[in-house]
Amino acid sequence: MGTALPPNETGDACTFCFGVGKKFGETPTPKYIIVQLIDIMPGEFWIPGDEQLLRHPWLLKQSGTVCEWTVTVNDYNFAMRWYAGQEAIFVRNFATAKSIYESSGHEPCLLEYANQNSIPSGVQAFGGRIKISWSTEGLTF
Repeated sequence: MGTALPPNETGDACTFCFGVGKKFGETPTPKYIIVQLIDIMPGEFWIPGDEQLLRHPWLLKQSGTVCEWTVTVNDYNFAMRWYAGQEAIFVRNFATAKSIYESSGHEPCLLEYANQNSIPSGVQAFGGRIKISWSTEGLTF
């Protein structure tokens, strides 16, 4: 059933989402998060050979900027940021400059967001949503 993930590590404190009175409570900020694109649909610039890569869970690493996690795999960049009052999440094919997933301006610190790419024209993928999770194994204060 795939490769087991290693234990997580504690990242830099994301105080917008983690801590006393915050959405995820008094728990350490994870260095690694898992994000998966769910129910995305082919857009005008869909690349059929990349479908499995796009639909597979992505392991994002805290980028050095608090509350931001990123990963680049092949020609794709996935970036997620939670900050005061909103979020910004993007998946882009930097070789073609086409969007797969975009969400911004919504409440931060949620575990699911809808894709703002709502029509197939001009994008590689549209529709669907992302789900965000992380392993708590290995996290310590």
